[in-house]
Amino acid sequence: MNTESGKRTLQALVAAGDDGLHRVIAALLTGCAGRDPRVGTQTRKPCTESVIRALVAESHFDVCLLVLNNILYTEWEPVEVRLNSSVKLVRDLVVRHGIPVVAFYGWPDDADYPAAVLKAGAAAVLRLPFDIDSARDIIRDILSKQAQSESITPASVSILNIHEVTWI
Repeated sequence: MNTESGKRTLQALVAAGDDGLHRVIAALLTGCAGRDPRVGTQTRKPCTESVIRALVAESHFDVCLLVLNNILYTEWEPVEVRLNSSVKLVRDLVVRHGIPVVAFYGWPDDADYPAAVLKAGAAAVLRLPFDIDSARDIIRDILSKQAQSESITPASVSILNIHEVTWI
């Protein structure tokens, strides 16, 4: 989407699975986009892998911010399979769609998990609760790289919020 003076709207997909967490991540993203950008937020439900995949197939996103363990992958999926599914989702978003991904997670307590998500192509992996300053630096770096490669100067931010997980 283009705005005045050739500036393009920054398109962000936020899949937090929790409204409070979404607000924190959306505020962080908006604050990194520059001075007083206009912000548009859309909400889609539920927070599932299939919804995320459908959205990225039909729309362009400049960045995805995902809380990996708040995304439903398939019904009754065992924990180990869910972890593998989250890594595969990150890989597909980065490799197939070229979208930088900032991944957040609250579990597992496995040192190999963040390494696997990074190996899949995530720009960063942050454990919840996360350090706001570190997250701000990471997001600013991603937006800076996007601006250099695509001449983006965000005049506005469009955030597609996916939330309200219904646990089965």
